[in-house]
Amino acid sequence: MNTKFTYRATDDGRILSVDSNWRGYGERELCQYIHNDGYLCVRIVVDGRRIRRKVHQLVAETFHGPRPTPRHEV
Repeated sequence: MNTKFTYRATDDGRILSVDSNWRGYGERELCQYIHNDGYLCVRIVVDGRRIRRKVHQLVAETFHGPRPTPRHEV
């Protein structure tokens, strides 16, 4: 089963899941938590695996595009 999930970041820092889940819910906000390093994070699904992503990085990618090189920081 190859499931693709779609997410959306808002300009106020919310991360939304755009797809419906098995319960039939539509767009919904993902739960954010503070990681040990002090940054807000969410868990998203990428290539079938759940991963942790920092919220500020997702927002920056949404509005500015991907980092030009790994040396660029948000």
